[in-house]
Amino acid sequence: MGKRVGQRLNRQSHWLALITLSFALALVYGMSLTHQFAYDDAILILHNPSVTQSEHSFREMVQIFKRPTPPGNLYRPFTIFTFSLNHLWSGLNPHSYHLINILLHLGTAFLLYLISLRILGSWKVAVLSSLLFLLHPALTEAVANISGRSELLSAFFGIGSILLLTAPKSSPAKLIIGACSLLLATLSKESALVVLGLIMIMPKESATDLNQPFFRRHAPLLTALLACLASLLLRWVALGSHFLFTGQGSIKLAENPILHLSFLERLVPALKTLGDYIFLIVAPFQQSADYSMMPEVFLAKIYTLCGVASVALVISYCLILWSLRSRQYAVFGLWFLIAFALTSNILFPIGTIMGERLLYLPAAGFITFVAAAVSATQLNRNLKLFAAGAAVLACALLTLKRLPVWQNNDTLFRQMVIEAPMSPKSHYNLGVQLFLHTKDLAGAEREFKRTLELFPHHIFALRTLADIALKRGDREQLKFWYLRLLEVTPNDERVKENLKKL
Repeated sequence: MGKRVGQRLNRQSHWLALITLSFALALVYGMSLTHQFAYDDAILILHNPSVTQSEHSFREMVQIFKRPTPPGNLYRPFTIFTFSLNHLWSGLNPHSYHLINILLHLGTAFLLYLISLRILGSWKVAVLSSLLFLLHPALTEAVANISGRSELLSAFFGIGSILLLTAPKSSPAKLIIGACSLLLATLSKESALVVLGLIMIMPKESATDLNQPFFRRHAPLLTALLACLASLLLRWVALGSHFLFTGQGSIKLAENPILHLSFLERLVPALKTLGDYIFLIVAPFQQSADYSMMPEVFLAKIYTLCGVASVALVISYCLILWSLRSRQYAVFGLWFLIAFALTSNILFPIGTIMGERLLYLPAAGFITFVAAAVSATQLNRNLKLFAAGAAVLACALLTLKRLPVWQNNDTLFRQMVIEAPMSPKSHYNLGVQLFLHTKDLAGAEREFKRTLELFPHHIFALRTLADIALKRGDREQLKFWYLRLLEVTPNDERVKENLKKL
């Protein structure tokens, strides 16, 4: 009788948590349902034949899992598959795509609540951490930008696999479903491979029976390992020689200024970026959709007061985590570090130096760790309740303020230039928007020239400036930009031929 009552109370508490999260989500993220396609949505959805194909046959759907993901050195077929289903449902109506993103965000927050409740045993802390995760402004990019779905899917299926594979009472069904969930997570985004590490740090519910066979004792971990290997095999089949990320080329220097550095050379810059992520979670007042900049600018920032403070913050975080290692909630502090293992540029460089979308899964661990640590302090109960309420309200208000930035490319790119004035990428993006959509040639020219001031060899900015001169019929300017292009690409036959015509 008592067991049934307890189960009923558990179900009621779960429903209450879900209703609370749903209400908060609708209140804050409802406006994003009216947003348009923006940023990487063009290459992943609007101009991706795998999504926009007129015939969504079973054969074509299967082909998605055999192809690289645009721009060509990625492999996220399940994310593209969901975009294709969206297109089958509503064509290129962006509202349905945003709806799926919002629901995935809700599902991920609820799974975080479940795993927090299992490990910490506190319903209040579990609800608070999942609510802060749901409303945190630093996670708006992953939710409000449709192409951020790869983060949502990988986190949703990743946390789901942890819940299943580390369940107190394991069963073959849970192992199979958990492995499938992890496979979908890694097929949504490659960085979900870190879930294997998260499974390894999960606390054990009971002592392992050493008399059991090896495979039975380690069945959850071995099952997770098989899922990861299956994902890597599929990636190798689809990408072949591009199996490993090779982001070479000068254009990538602005995306990741430490791309070509050795491990020791990029260690301190990567730690500085990791500290910036912590600052972004704790004080999300200065956000940006673009953190790229040229190497000389980025490396100079490391040795400023803010750069030193960021590195010191990471070291302090690790020391605090070590001092609290015996606490149950320390697993979530370690979660933050493990979740960044593949995207922090420490082990190897990736295609970007920093991005708010990359914070999605790591933030789940950090927020839960801080919420549990504060709850465990001896502070006055009313003071802790006030701090929790203030944190939730602040997150909600900051997210409401941030969401309009992602309304469309025009609002996004104009804001990017304000937030990242030293990024050639932000100026180039705004220039393209002004040139192609607003038809503001003078404004576009200004942004492209600013791009070249920051990155003199930006070939796409040079080409578009030549196009602007051609539209105006300005032969002298056209000749000038063609000569600049030949300085960067001396073997460009098309430019040489056009110069002859001039």
